[in-house]
Amino acid sequence: MVKLGIKKIILTVVVTVMCLTAFIFGSGMGGVGGGTFNTTDGNRFVVLTSKSQFDEYVASHEGDLFNVPESERSNYDGKFFETNALVLFLTDGMSGSIKVVYEGYKLKGNELHVTVKELSPAIHTMDLKYNTLCAAIPQELANSFNKVVIDSYRVEI
Repeated sequence: MVKLGIKKIILTVVVTVMCLTAFIFGSGMGGVGGGTFNTTDGNRFVVLTSKSQFDEYVASHEGDLFNVPESERSNYDGKFFETNALVLFLTDGMSGSIKVVYEGYKLKGNELHVTVKELSPAIHTMDLKYNTLCAAIPQELANSFNKVVIDSYRVEI
């Protein structure tokens, strides 16, 4: 009976720590909840300007935090990179059940503002989910910013 009580206490502590971690890191720390990060902040975004850079990045991050669907990867071929660069940016949210969708970007000074829509179900899971989203920008803008700011809004589904 004593062991069962200790297990409940440990479980309560673990769940509390998980909730606090999701709250702290899911909102305002550079994740989907909004925030700013730059190239010195743990590779939160990367700008790729060629097909070879893209292939190398995918190969070295496959199964890690790179979760762009296979069906979308063929869009980023040599022809694409002739006129475009690709900004891959990492988001994290408070729940794996929240789907995030990239909607567009605006360059404001030295910051690239990306708009992200969160599709949030009524019931959330308790896991932290990372998403790699892609923003296609003109090649000439590839070196025009040193920060990415995520402007997000939530839609209940």
